[in-house]
Amino acid sequence: MTPVTMDIIMDKNKIQLMGRKLNVSRLALFTCTALVAANVSAGDLKIEPRISADTIFQQIDSDARGDRDVTTLRLVPSIDAIYTAKRAKASVDLSATHLERDTDVFSTKNDYIEYRYDGELDVIERLLTLGVRGSSRYRNTNTNNFLISDKLTNSADLARVQTDTISATTDFTRNPLLETTASVSYRKVQAEQSSFINSQQLNNETFSAIGSIKDGQAVDGFKWNIYGNYSDTDRSEANLGTFETHEVEGFIDRLISGRWALRLAGKSESYAFNSQGDFIQDERAFDSVGAGFTYYKADDRYISLTANKANSSNEENDGDVFPGLDVNWAFTSRTSFSAKLSKRFYGDSANLSIKHATRKIRTSVFYSEDVRNSSQFLGIDNTEGVLVCPGAGFSPNCFQPNSLSYELTGGQQFIQLGEDNNAIDDSIVLRKAGGFEMSYQSRVLTLGLFARYNDNEFLGQERRLKTETLGTNAAYRIGAFTRLNATLSFADIDREEQTGVSSTGENMVFDVALNHTFSPHLNLNAGYSYTKQDGEARVGAFGNNYTEHRLQLGVTYTFR
Repeated sequence: MTPVTMDIIMDKNKIQLMGRKLNVSRLALFTCTALVAANVSAGDLKIEPRISADTIFQQIDSDARGDRDVTTLRLVPSIDAIYTAKRAKASVDLSATHLERDTDVFSTKNDYIEYRYDGELDVIERLLTLGVRGSSRYRNTNTNNFLISDKLTNSADLARVQTDTISATTDFTRNPLLETTASVSYRKVQAEQSSFINSQQLNNETFSAIGSIKDGQAVDGFKWNIYGNYSDTDRSEANLGTFETHEVEGFIDRLISGRWALRLAGKSESYAFNSQGDFIQDERAFDSVGAGFTYYKADDRYISLTANKANSSNEENDGDVFPGLDVNWAFTSRTSFSAKLSKRFYGDSANLSIKHATRKIRTSVFYSEDVRNSSQFLGIDNTEGVLVCPGAGFSPNCFQPNSLSYELTGGQQFIQLGEDNNAIDDSIVLRKAGGFEMSYQSRVLTLGLFARYNDNEFLGQERRLKTETLGTNAAYRIGAFTRLNATLSFADIDREEQTGVSSTGENMVFDVALNHTFSPHLNLNAGYSYTKQDGEARVGAFGNNYTEHRLQLGVTYTFR
């Protein structure tokens, strides 16, 4: 079987897996259904089925495989359901994609089923909230083909990744002396086999707990804030043992004169890797204590500078005395700024978040450093997005929230305008990531600009992956019933393997689509996309240098 044939013909395991290993998913879906059923008589339920049909023509020109023309009929029935009530909310999105593909050599048929769900119930107002969340999506497993692998091109790179989470949260933030929040969760992640993943299949279970304690409004003369999290990931299904982490950080301020305070600060973090049977153990740990001064502009606006001493498992910074900076500021009611400069087990560290919002423009600048396993990066909640969308991606229905503290409602998500190039395995990753996002919205135009940088160091594996992404998204309303949508994305990928071999790649994708609404039920769409890949790593059905032109004509019918 040739690589091109492998790209067209999906492995039957991708369908068979839907009937296996779904115990956690069934439990989570049952819990979500129970949350809704318990309150459905007092809530609002909206169900929106739809079906779309497209004809797609692809022209692929590959240096390694030559030219190929592919014609595809695509059918996608889907259903969205949103339930909202005073004490409960839930949403479910389900879709099935059927492809019938014809080439000069053969014809194939493929099917993909995907879903997303979340639910939340206030059992005891603020004191106990139960939640479920999960999804089943086909994700790209080949980081060389970031942005350019989908169900039509390089489909052999795709693997179905299923995540299911059950959580409980409590909130005591109205206590006048002590404000606390806490949550615990259990998460199951499973990835099926793809042609690219063959030895490090993602399959783990994670228990995590997060908590915070701070001073209440009635406390006078002191301010404190302590935050901690703990997680234990069982990777035994992939014969990789466990990954256990804890992070605790906090401070106590004693007001001494006017807006000035004396600060005592501390931090403790540990990341333990244990192999199957505990034959190999490795721990990266770092502790520090410090003292300094804090200036308060208001209760939630301050600048603090401390001198700290380190106790580290890394001999290069063990015993170091270093400065620490902690800033939480707001120059105006439309601008927020937070930053931290410190040290961790790997050396100097930094975190930054700047947000600004006006009536039409919203901007976010961010930088963070995290140590997690790959599956935890897949489930990170996005809080830096500048747009709120009814689904998981950019669409004409996205909008800018009216405040920096906007709270999502049923089915809504903050979206990243740019994607992260995540590896689908059970590796432990030190990620240094930064980015910029800006959106503009007027009556007829929604425009997004983004730039992202991810530097992933795979701990204990002597390999590295750097990805730089730049792009724009736009939705323009031509008239009352016609919209023009366009996206343009560039990715520059730099890899360093354990063997010492380095490779680079450049991927580019441009899409433009015209959508016309004939009635509340019927939409007609036409689109064109262009894809180009240049690189050194020959991984994929079409080699490392190819271009693709894609034409699409389709119709969508919504049952209302």
